Amino acid sequence: MRPRPIAAVAAALALVLDVAAPSAHAASFYCDADPHAYLAVGGNGYVYTGVSNGSGIAITAICSLSSADGNVTPQACSAWYAMLLTQRTAGGKALPHFNTDDPGNGTLTGCTDFKSWEHHTPYFIPAQ
Repeated sequence: MRPRPIAAVAAALALVLDVAAPSAHAASFYCDADPHAYLAVGGNGYVYTGVSNGSGIAITAICSLSSADGNVTPQACSAWYAMLLTQRTAGGKALPHFNTDDPGNGTLTGCTDFKSWEHHTPYFIPAQ
């Protein structure tokens, strides 16, 4: 019995995708951020918020309002700050996503690696 053409194409495509799939070079992860627990702007222009590290909240600088910070522009940082301020007022949270290949994030493997007063820049922050 001859295989159906669609099934044969699907099988061949699955094999090609399995062999040719790019390998990930960086680990990405997200942690809960609680702007109600802590949200501030330092004199240096950095936005600080509380990021959950599994044993509490680590106060973390996430971006700069005054200059580009890795891949984050001051405009994006300003928008993130406004979103975090809104979440603080509404009692919501955020989920900053971190990439270990981004500058300053190379020592991170997950949320438990966060310590207070460090600087780790996320690449994406959705509101929750």
